[in-house]
Amino acid sequence: GMLLQKLTTREPDDQQLEVALASIKAALFLEEKYKLKEADKKLLKKEEVDLDGAASIETTNSSLKDFLE
Repeated sequence: GMLLQKLTTREPDDQQLEVALASIKAALFLEEKYKLKEADKKLLKKEEVDLDGAASIETTNSSLKDFLE
């Protein structure tokens, strides 16, 4: 099993890491903006999401640690 994993698994390249980090930032931004940590129901419809632009995502106060809790 470990040999097969070594053959089929590679470290992500820089572009893949950038996409992953951007996705995490977007998720953290939405969690903070819509107060999803305190919500009874953690489901948003596409129509409910109002992004003020991509720059808003950069200003989130959440961290990766908060996302993993």
